[in-house]
Amino acid sequence: MSDYRTVDKTDWFIHKMMAGWFSRPEIVDLAENEFEAIPRKTLDGTIGQYWSDSVNPKWGTYKAIHSRGLKTIESGGRRHIVPSDVVSVPFVAPVQKTNPGGRQTATANQTATSYGHEGARSLWSCNDRELWQKALARYWTFVKPSNLALEKEMDQLDTNQVKAMDREAWYRFLLEKYFRWKYTAPNRYASTTMRLRSYAANNELDALHAIKEKLFAADKNNIQQCLAVASSIRGLGIAGASGLVAILFPRQFGTVDQFAVKALVAIPELPERRLIESMNPESLKLNEGAILVTIMRRKAQELNESFSTTDWTPRKVDMVLWTCGR
Repeated sequence: MSDYRTVDKTDWFIHKMMAGWFSRPEIVDLAENEFEAIPRKTLDGTIGQYWSDSVNPKWGTYKAIHSRGLKTIESGGRRHIVPSDVVSVPFVAPVQKTNPGGRQTATANQTATSYGHEGARSLWSCNDRELWQKALARYWTFVKPSNLALEKEMDQLDTNQVKAMDREAWYRFLLEKYFRWKYTAPNRYASTTMRLRSYAANNELDALHAIKEKLFAADKNNIQQCLAVASSIRGLGIAGASGLVAILFPRQFGTVDQFAVKALVAIPELPERRLIESMNPESLKLNEGAILVTIMRRKAQELNESFSTTDWTPRKVDMVLWTCGR
């Protein structure tokens, strides 16, 4: 559950509105379901007001949306946020569910539009190079301005520099760069780095450095072995481990997390569909991570063959899936 006091509410609003069509009461319902301790009146005065302000050029919400290359569209009293170059998007009525308290709410997953889970299915079977490039570019619209510099640094990471790092530099890289990139929520960063900091607190930086050496020496064709080595770093589960190998070795790995699972499960043509359906998106196992990386590798190869290029990597495929699964 998100912390209402620390969450970037404008960012939260934009991401939710990109996932589906909402009226003002429906987006407040969604906020009330996520921020259970906050009175509805308070949520209507913030999240609800963002909904109203999203089409008024005078207000900060409108400006924040447009600064990210996005715009608000409306149909039947509901609004949806899309990339500014989108001409039209079909309206999909939200599916309602009742939470334990009896309140009717519309979840982001249930209101996914053609730019959400359905978009993953249609794009996956498409061999249009321009559409894939646009889907990749859309990744950057989800990056908060405050995270943009670090995001670009990780996207252009010099693997050889990381390989040459001594034990102190490797520790600082993980603490100040990678964990901050992967865990953008302050509470998640604090909890995961608490475990990472134990290496320094217990004078175990040599052991942490040995993991790096083992990771670089590992056979990159052995997906499961590489994920196992990376996940042995304290604070990293399979999702966190996959992110690390994805930025270090983007031509061999992509990040496997809940968003990739939610996007891929919407693609019935995948031979691994039943395996993906059985996965817990928020608690992936080692073998499941290997399955997902295999799918990303295969798709990157297919795209390169279709487009006669070498540009597509598992990491780029994961970036596309990340936006579809949100």
